Amino acid sequence: MKKKNRSLSRKAQRKFLDLIEGEDPEKCWEWKGSFMREDYPLFYGDGKQEPALRVLYKIYYSDSLTKNWVIQHTCKNRWCMNPNHIYADRRDEAAKEIQRGRRRFTRGERHPQSQLTEKDVRRIRREVLEKGRQQKELAKEYNVTKTHISNIVRGKAWAHVK
Repeated sequence: MKKKNRSLSRKAQRKFLDLIEGEDPEKCWEWKGSFMREDYPLFYGDGKQEPALRVLYKIYYSDSLTKNWVIQHTCKNRWCMNPNHIYADRRDEAAKEIQRGRRRFTRGERHPQSQLTEKDVRRIRREVLEKGRQQKELAKEYNVTKTHISNIVRGKAWAHVK
Protein backbone atom coordinates (compact mmCIF):
# COMPACT_ATOMS: atom_id res chain seq x y z
CA MET A 1 0.00 0.00 0.00
CA LYS A 2 1.32 3.44 -0.96
CA LYS A 3 1.80 5.81 1.96
CA LYS A 4 0.15 9.19 1.44
CA ASN A 5 1.64 12.44 2.69
CA ARG A 6 -0.50 13.65 5.50
CA SER A 7 -1.25 17.33 5.90
CA LEU A 8 0.29 19.28 8.73
CA SER A 9 -1.92 20.46 11.56
CA ARG A 10 -2.58 24.20 11.79
CA LYS A 11 -0.40 24.33 14.90
CA ALA A 12 2.53 22.73 13.05
CA GLN A 13 2.02 25.07 10.08
CA ARG A 14 2.17 28.11 12.40
CA LYS A 15 5.28 26.71 14.06
CA PHE A 16 6.86 26.19 10.63
CA LEU A 17 6.00 29.67 9.33
CA ASP A 18 7.37 31.24 12.54
CA LEU A 19 10.77 29.78 11.60
CA ILE A 20 10.93 31.80 8.36
CA GLU A 21 12.19 35.37 8.27
CA GLY A 22 11.44 37.52 5.24
CA GLU A 23 8.64 39.33 3.45
CA ASP A 24 9.93 40.67 0.12
CA PRO A 25 8.56 38.31 -2.58
CA GLU A 26 11.67 38.90 -4.73
CA LYS A 27 14.34 38.23 -2.08
CA CYS A 28 15.35 35.03 -0.30
CA TRP A 29 13.69 34.32 3.04
CA GLU A 30 15.90 32.96 5.80
CA TRP A 31 15.28 29.66 7.62
CA LYS A 32 15.63 30.02 11.41
CA GLY A 33 14.99 26.38 12.27
CA SER A 34 17.10 23.22 12.44
CA PHE A 35 19.35 21.79 9.79
CA MET A 36 20.10 18.23 8.73
CA ARG A 37 23.23 16.87 7.10
CA GLU A 38 24.77 19.04 4.39
CA ASP A 39 23.07 22.07 5.97
CA TYR A 40 19.63 21.49 4.48
CA PRO A 41 16.70 22.97 6.47
CA LEU A 42 14.83 20.43 8.58
CA PHE A 43 11.46 20.71 10.31
CA TYR A 44 9.99 18.66 13.14
CA GLY A 45 6.22 18.91 13.50
CA ASP A 46 3.27 16.67 14.23
CA GLY A 47 5.62 13.99 15.56
CA LYS A 48 7.73 13.60 12.44
CA GLN A 49 10.79 15.17 10.91
CA GLU A 50 10.87 16.22 7.27
CA PRO A 51 12.99 18.40 4.95
CA ALA A 52 11.70 21.94 5.39
CA LEU A 53 11.49 22.57 1.64
CA ARG A 54 8.99 19.74 1.23
CA VAL A 55 6.93 21.19 4.09
CA LEU A 56 7.05 24.64 2.49
CA TYR A 57 5.89 23.21 -0.83
CA LYS A 58 3.07 21.28 0.84
CA ILE A 59 1.82 24.38 2.68
CA TYR A 60 1.87 26.71 -0.32
CA TYR A 61 1.21 24.43 -3.29
CA SER A 62 0.17 20.82 -2.72
CA ASP A 63 0.27 18.30 0.09
CA SER A 64 0.14 15.37 -2.35
CA LEU A 65 3.88 15.35 -3.01
CA THR A 66 5.25 11.83 -3.52
CA LYS A 67 8.82 10.65 -2.96
CA ASN A 68 9.69 10.76 -6.68
CA TRP A 69 9.50 14.56 -6.59
CA VAL A 70 12.23 16.86 -5.27
CA ILE A 71 11.93 20.52 -4.44
CA GLN A 72 14.35 22.84 -6.23
CA HIS A 73 15.26 26.50 -5.84
CA THR A 74 15.21 29.00 -8.67
CA CYS A 75 17.61 31.12 -6.59
CA LYS A 76 20.02 28.21 -5.90
CA ASN A 77 20.12 29.19 -2.21
CA ARG A 78 19.52 26.00 -0.24
CA TRP A 79 18.50 27.93 2.89
CA CYS A 80 15.89 30.06 1.11
CA MET A 81 12.30 29.57 2.24
CA ASN A 82 10.57 31.98 -0.12
CA PRO A 83 7.71 30.00 -1.75
CA ASN A 84 8.18 32.09 -4.91
CA HIS A 85 11.70 30.65 -5.28
CA ILE A 86 10.82 26.93 -5.28
CA TYR A 87 9.37 24.40 -7.69
CA ALA A 88 8.82 20.63 -7.77
CA ASP A 89 10.85 18.55 -10.20
CA ARG A 90 10.80 14.82 -10.87
CA ARG A 91 13.73 13.16 -9.12
CA ASP A 92 15.01 11.51 -12.31
CA GLU A 93 14.89 14.81 -14.26
CA ALA A 94 16.75 16.65 -11.49
CA ALA A 95 19.45 13.95 -11.52
CA LYS A 96 19.84 14.30 -15.31
CA GLU A 97 20.24 18.07 -14.97
CA ILE A 98 22.95 17.61 -12.36
CA GLN A 99 24.79 15.11 -14.59
CA ARG A 100 24.64 17.56 -17.48
CA GLY A 101 26.19 20.19 -15.21
CA ARG A 102 23.22 22.52 -15.44
CA ARG A 103 22.42 22.55 -11.74
CA ARG A 104 24.97 24.07 -9.48
CA PHE A 105 24.66 26.14 -6.37
CA THR A 106 25.63 29.72 -6.94
CA ARG A 107 28.58 30.73 -4.84
CA GLY A 108 30.58 33.83 -4.11
CA GLU A 109 29.42 37.25 -5.16
CA ARG A 110 26.90 35.76 -7.63
CA HIS A 111 24.94 34.30 -4.69
CA PRO A 112 21.78 36.39 -4.15
CA GLN A 113 22.52 36.95 -0.46
CA SER A 114 26.22 37.69 -0.77
CA GLN A 115 27.35 40.84 1.00
CA LEU A 116 30.95 40.55 -0.15
CA THR A 117 32.84 40.54 -3.43
CA GLU A 118 35.91 38.48 -4.31
CA LYS A 119 37.91 41.71 -4.03
CA ASP A 120 36.59 42.18 -0.46
CA VAL A 121 37.59 38.60 0.43
CA ARG A 122 41.14 39.06 -0.85
CA ARG A 123 41.43 42.32 1.08
CA ILE A 124 40.09 40.74 4.29
CA ARG A 125 42.64 37.93 4.08
CA ARG A 126 45.46 40.37 3.39
CA GLU A 127 44.41 42.69 6.24
CA VAL A 128 44.37 39.84 8.78
CA LEU A 129 47.25 37.67 7.59
CA GLU A 130 49.72 40.33 6.48
CA LYS A 131 48.79 43.37 8.53
CA GLY A 132 47.47 41.68 11.68
CA ARG A 133 44.18 43.56 11.64
CA GLN A 134 41.50 42.46 14.12
CA GLN A 135 38.77 40.26 12.70
CA LYS A 136 36.20 42.01 14.89
CA GLU A 137 36.97 45.36 13.19
CA LEU A 138 36.65 43.86 9.72
CA ALA A 139 33.36 42.16 10.63
CA LYS A 140 31.94 45.53 11.66
CA GLU A 141 33.34 47.27 8.57
CA TYR A 142 31.84 44.71 6.16
CA ASN A 143 28.64 44.16 8.15
CA VAL A 144 29.20 40.40 8.55
CA THR A 145 29.84 38.23 11.61
CA LYS A 146 33.27 37.70 13.15
CA THR A 147 32.76 33.98 12.53
CA HIS A 148 32.34 34.65 8.82
CA ILE A 149 35.57 36.69 8.76
CA SER A 150 37.34 33.85 10.57
CA ASN A 151 35.99 31.31 8.05
CA ILE A 152 37.19 33.50 5.18
CA VAL A 153 40.69 33.82 6.66
CA ARG A 154 40.93 30.05 7.31
CA GLY A 155 39.67 29.25 3.79
CA LYS A 156 36.47 27.57 4.98
CA ALA A 157 34.31 30.26 3.34
CA TRP A 158 35.08 31.61 -0.13
CA ALA A 159 37.55 28.75 -0.63
CA HIS A 160 37.36 29.23 -4.40
CA VAL A 161 38.95 32.70 -4.06
CA LYS A 162 42.74 32.65 -4.07
